[in-house]
Amino acid sequence: MKDMLFEIGENVLRAAKGYAGEVVLVHESLGLTRFARSRIHQSVDRTSLHVGLRLRHGRRAAVVWWTRTDLEGILDGVSQARTLLEHAPEDPFLPPLVPGREEESRAGFVEATAQATPSDRAEIVQQTLETAEGAEISGAVQTQVYAVALLNSENLHLFWETTGAALWVNAFAGEGGSGWAQATSSDIQALDPAAVAERAVRKAHASSRPIEVSPGDWPVILEPLALAELFFYLGWVGFSAQAVDEQYSCFLNRFDTRVLDPALTVVDDPNGVFPMPFDAEGIPKRAFPLVEGGVVRGPVFDLRLATKMGAVSTAHAMNFFGGFPYPAHVHIAPGRMDRKELLSLFDRALLVTRFHYVNVTDPRTARLTGMTRDGTFLVEKGEIVAGVKNLRFHVSLLEVFREVAGLSRDRETVGTLERYDIAPPAGGAFPAIALPRFHFPSVTDF
Repeated sequence: MKDMLFEIGENVLRAAKGYAGEVVLVHESLGLTRFARSRIHQSVDRTSLHVGLRLRHGRRAAVVWWTRTDLEGILDGVSQARTLLEHAPEDPFLPPLVPGREEESRAGFVEATAQATPSDRAEIVQQTLETAEGAEISGAVQTQVYAVALLNSENLHLFWETTGAALWVNAFAGEGGSGWAQATSSDIQALDPAAVAERAVRKAHASSRPIEVSPGDWPVILEPLALAELFFYLGWVGFSAQAVDEQYSCFLNRFDTRVLDPALTVVDDPNGVFPMPFDAEGIPKRAFPLVEGGVVRGPVFDLRLATKMGAVSTAHAMNFFGGFPYPAHVHIAPGRMDRKELLSLFDRALLVTRFHYVNVTDPRTARLTGMTRDGTFLVEKGEIVAGVKNLRFHVSLLEVFREVAGLSRDRETVGTLERYDIAPPAGGAFPAIALPRFHFPSVTDF
């Protein structure tokens, strides 16, 4: 794979002779098996190769993407880039080319995942269905082989190949019960379909005949999926240098100060889930502290924002040729409690499995709205007593994370599931968290 991608990239650079250039090649093999109403209804295998070129002349640049790798396709792509370059305005913040070096990595590559077949995915579905007694389930199994090569006219030659596997299960029981569980790993053999299905089914049965609770401020215990969703948005509206540059970051003028609870320590660690040796621009990645004992660090930069803001790239380009640096490998340090202890922290609280349809209403205060889904429960004196009808939340993350009552010692891997672009796979590790105050302005009828 490496030799093939490098050969194509070198052909592109030769065709662009006379110009400085950067080439990105992304080769992806994706396998997806969906199931619903307890049967497989779709199986798809797709292989794609995308070629990207950023052609430069002085401070002008033009980007073109294409998929043909024969000589005619390459010449056509380069010709399009030259035409665009003639009309491109100067970019005062166009970063310099990454200095030449050679690097090859297969970090996170697992042969069993790479060789997985539709039959292997069907076997995982079968194991899932065998566990789903008394419930109707739907979901999907996904496998991925992802390879990327980065080259430039400064003799940069970088290659990374990795794998990913995911299983997600949505279970439905009678009288309004639903539950969700999922697993993500580089290794398809680590998914444990029986355990994932059992967890989703257990939640579905426990949430049957949901009761309605009053809206308002509630103590909550957020499971790892729910916590990961909130930090996904905090990466966009808080830690990204793009948000700082555009003056809407919720951490504007607050970096290096204690903004959050001292119990929170957060690291963007590329050596964990889907270990990533370099970012989408070729800058070597390393663990980067985002929150240390409640003190917010950052922001995170790609090359263009670093050039514009007089900083140094922190290797957080997750889009090729730059554009909105982002911490995509978030790991929240665990606490000292087990899940049962978290439930016992409050006399009365809500347990939330995951959130759905989340949107930002005010980035400057990290205010989000969304709904609970697939497993929301009333907890009284440490015991789950009933499923509850879903609620809409509207909170400021600055406020809810200002006070943390507890964190679980166990963490769950939350990684990329369905994707609709060619960005590198990513993920992190998240504990469950207990928060004393979470605002729910309204309830639903389901």
